[in-house]
Amino acid sequence: MKYILTRKFLKPTARLLAKELGLVVRTEIVDDTFPTIRWGNSEGSSEDSPSNEETIYNSPELIYFASSKKAFSTMMLEGNITVIEFHKGTPEHYPVVVRTTLSGYGGKGIVVCENWEEFGQYDACWWSYWYNFSYELGVHILGGMVVKVFRKEWSPTDEMISLGISELKYPIRNSKKGYSFKLLSIEGHPKLYKTVEEFYKVFPIQMGRLDIGWDVNSKCYRVIEFNSAPGLAENDNTLKLYVDFLKEKLNG
Repeated sequence: MKYILTRKFLKPTARLLAKELGLVVRTEIVDDTFPTIRWGNSEGSSEDSPSNEETIYNSPELIYFASSKKAFSTMMLEGNITVIEFHKGTPEHYPVVVRTTLSGYGGKGIVVCENWEEFGQYDACWWSYWYNFSYELGVHILGGMVVKVFRKEWSPTDEMISLGISELKYPIRNSKKGYSFKLLSIEGHPKLYKTVEEFYKVFPIQMGRLDIGWDVNSKCYRVIEFNSAPGLAENDNTLKLYVDFLKEKLNG
């Protein structure tokens, strides 16, 4: 019997993968068994499943770095990858993006502060300067190859439209803020491919989604984060890409 080791809030996609791959015969993912695949989980769940056990897929070490924004940022900086940098102390200028947690998802723990009065209560937290991204992309990478690229597009709610809000002043581009993914052609993005190539040399994770933005001021792509367990329920074609990749690995 083979299993996927995952976390509770990631089970919907893990179940989809398990179903498509035929790795389990039960309807539930079993979390206390040594996994064939780690889906967003860097930890072992029993003495028989130690956290440092390697697989041919995403390693626990890289999943850990992906889940900790500060650790991930530090690794990128050490590898000379342009990334969002984290700081502590008093900012030299504003706005800044405060992170009340470094392992949140879906925008959890993010607070944008425009001045000291707003920032003061968070002075013990990690924070980053606000970067002016003209757009953000979700880039699915499998085995070091770019297989799909999405652009994050904003759709204002009816309430926002009624209030005359046509754009967000400081967009945090996630689904809770009204953003969805629009499929882009993976051709004709030489700078993106170069950035992904350099990123993969530093962070050779086998599967997942790289979130990256075009930094208007620096005229370059800036890495935001890496999601080692992106949701795949919304797009059957993306799910199939992951399934085909994993099947090839299993059969190899």
